Amino acid sequence: MKKNKHKHKKKNNCDLLDKTGPHFVVEEDASKIFKDYLDQTDWKKVPRKKESQSHSTTKAPNKKPLQYKKLDLHSFTLAEARSYVDREISTFIASKDLTINLKIITGKGRHSGVEGPILAREIHVHIKKKWREYIAQIEDSPIDVTINSVPIRGHFHLILKKEP
Repeated sequence: MKKNKHKHKKKNNCDLLDKTGPHFVVEEDASKIFKDYLDQTDWKKVPRKKESQSHSTTKAPNKKPLQYKKLDLHSFTLAEARSYVDREISTFIASKDLTINLKIITGKGRHSGVEGPILAREIHVHIKKKWREYIAQIEDSPIDVTINSVPIRGHFHLILKKEP
C-alpha cells in the first residue's frame, strides 16, 4: 500500500499542504461578511494615522518632486465639497508647480442613506467635467469599485498637469 505524499493539515481557515505553501478556503459569503464587518465597526474608535495635509514626494531620483496633497471631504455637503475642490484646483493652477497628485477622500458613503455615496459619485463627475483639460490621470470613482454594492475604498487619486 502506497502512502499519500500530500497529507492535508487543517488549521484555522487555511489548508496547508506539505512543502507547497498555504492554500486558503474562501468563504462563499465573503461579501456579506465584509459588509457586516463594515456595519458593525465603530469607526469613531478606530485610531487614525496622523499625516500632514501637503508634502512633496519624488517619483524618480532624477525628476522634479511631484507635489502631493490630500483633500478630505468627510462631513462636507455636496455644494461645500465642490467649492473646496474647485478652490484647491484653482490654487494649483495659479501656482508654479507643473503637476500635482491629489488624493480626493470622499468616504465610502456608508452614512448617505438611500441615495448611496453621493460625494464619491458627484465629485468625481464634477472634476472630470470642469477640469478635464488639466487631468493627466484619474482613478475610477469609489462607487465603481465595489463588493456587493459596498465601495471597497473611499477615495480616488487624480494627477493634474498645467500643460495639456
